[in-house]
Amino acid sequence: MVLSFHQLHGIPLSYIVRHNDVADCSPKPTFLDEYVATAPLVGEAFNNDQGAVLILLKALVTGHTEAETIVSSHEGGQTGRAAIKELRRKFEGTGINAIARKRAQKDIETMFYAGENPPI
Repeated sequence: MVLSFHQLHGIPLSYIVRHNDVADCSPKPTFLDEYVATAPLVGEAFNNDQGAVLILLKALVTGHTEAETIVSSHEGGQTGRAAIKELRRKFEGTGINAIARKRAQKDIETMFYAGENPPI
């Protein structure tokens, strides 16, 4: 899931939804990427940004009952980071796994030993 949020405090809001909880100080291709990877996940600015991310998430999931429930369960504490983590746990990879299962089923149904004629 790639989210492109605008900046509130000079750092793109994508730092709120980064995968790592710990700052990643390895070299990045751009200055903004380094900013996102190393921004602290504590403090007043972080808490304000989490609220902004939660508002954006709520708008993005409108119409999907299950996702709306997950996001709204985090509204009291303005924890946008916790909401995105829960959404990832619930939905990340779901679609790709379904596609892989369908492909595997099709492969199984059409497989035959190459040394013999295909079954009729």
